[in-house]
Amino acid sequence: PFMDMETYYNFKLLNPKEKLSIFIRQTNGKETVLTATQTGDKKEFSFKQLLINFFKYPLMTIKIISSIHYEAFFLWKKGVVYRKRKIYVGGRTFEDLSAQIEKYPEESYLIPSADVLSPSIPIRLDELGVKWVQGTFYKTMISDLTKLKNVYYDILVFFSPSGIESLFSNFPEFKQNDTRIAVYGNTTVKAAKKAGLRVDISVPSPKVPSMSKALDIYIETANKK
Repeated sequence: PFMDMETYYNFKLLNPKEKLSIFIRQTNGKETVLTATQTGDKKEFSFKQLLINFFKYPLMTIKIISSIHYEAFFLWKKGVVYRKRKIYVGGRTFEDLSAQIEKYPEESYLIPSADVLSPSIPIRLDELGVKWVQGTFYKTMISDLTKLKNVYYDILVFFSPSGIESLFSNFPEFKQNDTRIAVYGNTTVKAAKKAGLRVDISVPSPKVPSMSKALDIYIETANKK
């Protein structure tokens, strides 16, 4: 909050492998104003790892926010000018956010994402005519679920095309039979149908925006039969 908006940011990201490395250099056109780096080690994105992080880094968000305000207070005491910022927030979809992007076509945009980006986002950005680049901050990995080979479920729920890919990667001979398939989003529906699956539950819709609500309705209807 103590820096001018009329500055430039240079992001350098190395291709994430065993380590993630991000370097940021901020300049005002004449000299470097700020440099920042962040590094991280590759970890499997799993429930176990999330649980470890939950107990390993308790209240991290509060700690970071408190530290930022602590340092900012001393900068303010030294007489550094505070500059107000406007933050623009979209709604639930990228289309909601694109309305804000459209107001500032002269800006350059960094789109943080996984290695798999919804095709509609690049199309929309190109339609807006803005300069943008995708920043791949994490990669979607397929977990080993082969130990569940002989476990059968009434309903399988998928929230992305990568889930469909994971199903057939772990169980190439998978047969749907009486198993219901629930999917979220148009791209996931297309991936499921392309894989030869029968989609029994599909969300969102105007009347049923969430997966939990759709499952409740489906189970209630099935129990009445």
